[in-house]
Amino acid sequence: SRPTLYVVDGDLFMLCGDYIENKIGLYKLPVYCIENILCCHNAFHRILDEEEPAKKIEQLISDFNFDEWVLNNEEKLFNLFIEYSTAMSLAPEIPTVSYKVSELINDKHGNLCATKTNARIESLKAAVLAKVGEDAYNIKRKEHITSFYSKGIRKLDIVSGKDYIFPLLKIRFRSTVKTGATDATLKLRLSISADITSLQAANDYVANI
Repeated sequence: SRPTLYVVDGDLFMLCGDYIENKIGLYKLPVYCIENILCCHNAFHRILDEEEPAKKIEQLISDFNFDEWVLNNEEKLFNLFIEYSTAMSLAPEIPTVSYKVSELINDKHGNLCATKTNARIESLKAAVLAKVGEDAYNIKRKEHITSFYSKGIRKLDIVSGKDYIFPLLKIRFRSTVKTGATDATLKLRLSISADITSLQAANDYVANI
């Protein structure tokens, strides 16, 4: 009799054609996973201010420079996850998101290395081509790109917040301020200030209210 709502990740199925609709008791996140919501620039700014009492918040925001991080990494991550979704559709036995983001990092500020990321994309592409051929690959990849643009979402929404965005921003955070906070503590603190506007529709699917 208690209010109940099962919440599931959007995951790579956001591009792969999972058309299960929200219904009473079930809500599918409009992003890859909940960490995409938690990785909010305002939430990070608040924690930066809490962790560093000696510097002004304006200086911390400038040092962290969330916009610069997005500029440096959004397109790389988007292209990689388009490749991951294509590989999952055509050759699901090929490891995708399980590939550690630490293998793709360029520096201590949470930026992807363009060379390493492109090499990862080309490796995935070669593996898929070897299985299904170029025509099937091109058709499926185009379908996923079209699917993305039809949803009206942001490029980082299809990227794993848990396995890619949060680890990268955590590195950037720790290069900006000294902190001993664990991953779980950081996520809990981010949840206090994160913008949850995109999740408001979940209220309409709670059962037994």
